[in-house]
Amino acid sequence: MAMRTTNMFWNILYAVLVVLVILALLQLLGIFSFSVALANFIYIVAVVVLVLAVIHWAGLI
Repeated sequence: MAMRTTNMFWNILYAVLVVLVILALLQLLGIFSFSVALANFIYIVAVVVLVLAVIHWAGLI
């Protein structure tokens, strides 16, 4: 059961990463704009989640 919960956590994390990267790219390309605070928050959270994903892919977690 613990393994299934862990897999579900990483699946959710990857889905969040995809959404954040898409939002960040749309912001950077100028398709639409967020407030400065919201854009910075999205960038920071995307970087943190990306670092966690890379560590997971490397097998360190």
